[in-house]
Amino acid sequence: MKALATGDTRILEKTNLDADVNKLTLLKQSFLNQKYELQDKLIKFYPGAIEMQNAKIAAMEEDVIKLRDNTLTSDNKENVFSPMTINCVEYTDKEKAGKMLLAVLQDLKGMEVRDIGEYRGFNMSVSFDSVSRNIRITLKNRYSYSTDLGLDAYGNITRINNLLDNIESKIPDERAELNIKIDENEIIDDFDDEKENDKSKEKLDKNRNDDTRF
Repeated sequence: MKALATGDTRILEKTNLDADVNKLTLLKQSFLNQKYELQDKLIKFYPGAIEMQNAKIAAMEEDVIKLRDNTLTSDNKENVFSPMTINCVEYTDKEKAGKMLLAVLQDLKGMEVRDIGEYRGFNMSVSFDSVSRNIRITLKNRYSYSTDLGLDAYGNITRINNLLDNIESKIPDERAELNIKIDENEIIDDFDDEKENDKSKEKLDKNRNDDTRF
């Protein structure tokens, strides 16, 4: 209003420059806060996370090989039931294996993790999931894979086979997660509006020097 009353555009220019400087200063501080937070994550979190992801992929690849070496196939290359060992007894019949698997679940106690045998090269253990209230089976070689079990003997064998057979198909997703890269420009580049901020400050200083009233 003062600029309009006096006809001096320098007052309006100074007001606008003050607002620009304040805005850019806040933006810069926000940028620096994000930059330092990301730097902290890069130093403390990402190296370990990348190492763990690499190890997971390597373990899954080895598990795929282990699975192939321990899976029976018929002459037409279709999978047939591979022997399942439960409590040191080998079962070659799918129905008997499924029924025995149900039997060992009957007296499973809460919080108990029980090793029960081996299937297709993977160690099997069962436990009670207090969150889902379901019995879970975990198959482990280099990496661990888990799924819930039900009350159907054949259905449980199918769930276990699906769990194992899907290992290879999940590796590309794990690789995609590994290949997500941090935009290094967010770390090493200067504040994008720094030059604009400097220009506004220069104009403001010149404005003040031109007229000591400001």
